[in-house]
Amino acid sequence: MIVVVCPSGTVTGGPEALHQLVDAVNYISPGYGAMCYTPFESEHPVTPAYSKYNIPVIKKDEIPEGALIVLPEIYPHFIPLFTQKCCIWWLSVDNHGTHGVGSLDNTFVHLAQSYYAYAHVEKTYQKSALMLSDYINDVFTIDKSQDRKQQVVVNMAKGGALIQEFQRLFPHIPVVPVTGMSREEVHGLLKESMVYIDFGHHPGKDRMPREAALSGAVVFSTSVGAANNDVDLPIDRWYKFNSVSELSGKVEMVFSGYEAHLVSQYTYLEQIVLQKETFFEEARRLVELNS
Repeated sequence: MIVVVCPSGTVTGGPEALHQLVDAVNYISPGYGAMCYTPFESEHPVTPAYSKYNIPVIKKDEIPEGALIVLPEIYPHFIPLFTQKCCIWWLSVDNHGTHGVGSLDNTFVHLAQSYYAYAHVEKTYQKSALMLSDYINDVFTIDKSQDRKQQVVVNMAKGGALIQEFQRLFPHIPVVPVTGMSREEVHGLLKESMVYIDFGHHPGKDRMPREAALSGAVVFSTSVGAANNDVDLPIDRWYKFNSVSELSGKVEMVFSGYEAHLVSQYTYLEQIVLQKETFFEEARRLVELNS
């Protein structure tokens, strides 16, 4: 059995990946996967946003001894609470230790959502991690329509100060923020926009650039964290920046030549399309590891 530990009631990229893993495990081996929500002392229903996934829920004191526990990297301090074997799934690098600090000496195996995390584990702990990525929610479908607005979509939850600097330096460029929207609303906004700029620090392989690419927006990004390599974010370096001023003239070039810039990012799009299939194969290897 594989039991995944997840904070209850949280709807962000990391928790969705945790639910995707339980769902994939149960597809591969029905009844083999379960979710254990925190806080452990309370009972928690499946978060409604993840109702599409097959998520049996188990309490901590019901977990069988032979189970494999998968902990997100924010919970290293939970390892001593389990007598079962524990994995750490590095859904991010930079968020490690933000919820509690603990030794990773007794980690059975490290799992890496990104190449950025894989390299971090190898360098910091001298361990080889198993790749266990994620995939984009099926709400986001490929859209290559050309009838789009010359506007830039930004995620207000990431890089707020840089967004403000962009607006100050380029006041003539329309900026539409993503805030308080459902997945469907975000997809609708991206489908009508030419450009998405990610101003975040990319602690892992972030979802919104992939959602934007599927929706047909040309992606720009900071060149930090997982975005600084060409595995996690395989777009030309021309679309990556270290300072906001580097974007001078580039957004306007996409506005005037949108189709050509979209074609230049097709390699990225093709990778995203294959990520669900890849994830299920990675999940299968994890199941076999504990069989």
